[in-house]
Amino acid sequence: MESAESAAKGEVMKAAREAMIFLTNDTFTWKDIHAVMTDLSPDEVYHENSVRQAVRKLQERGEIEVASQGAGRTPTFYRIPARNSNTEVVAG
Repeated sequence: MESAESAAKGEVMKAAREAMIFLTNDTFTWKDIHAVMTDLSPDEVYHENSVRQAVRKLQERGEIEVASQGAGRTPTFYRIPARNSNTEVVAG
């Protein structure tokens, strides 16, 4: 039986972005992203610290935002920012 390989840093970020597509709730934690990443690529090993770091980077870059700040044993919940819906449709 072959051992699973640990994912490289860039691959963790890429996998986290891909996993966000498959999230079904409006808010999510890093553990939700980790679970989807593991489901999508069962042969890869995504270390929890790497996933947490990727989620923080996604937040710093504005790709996700904090919905509810965690404290202690309560996790931080994130959400994907709303798109600008103020675009006006002009009939032609």
